[in-house]
Amino acid sequence: MVQRSVHDYGIDLEMTTFRKQGEIDEGKVFMQLKASDRLRLRPHQAAFSFRVERSDLVLWLAQPLPVILIVYDARKEVAYWV
Repeated sequence: MVQRSVHDYGIDLEMTTFRKQGEIDEGKVFMQLKASDRLRLRPHQAAFSFRVERSDLVLWLAQPLPVILIVYDARKEVAYWV
């Protein structure tokens, strides 16, 4: 069973990308990880719903750079991203 933390502050991960020549690209990509042991995937559907807190959504939308939401299905040990 996945234990939920009472407090979830900020962004979980930041990724920097590089060019072929090894130069660092400007900007970053942010990632936010959310886990569930009750993710409901319906057969033959390519999408599912996942409830997020309004405060999280406001934070992500206010970022000047992309935020990728990663949803982890703890029972199946599989991650999905949006």
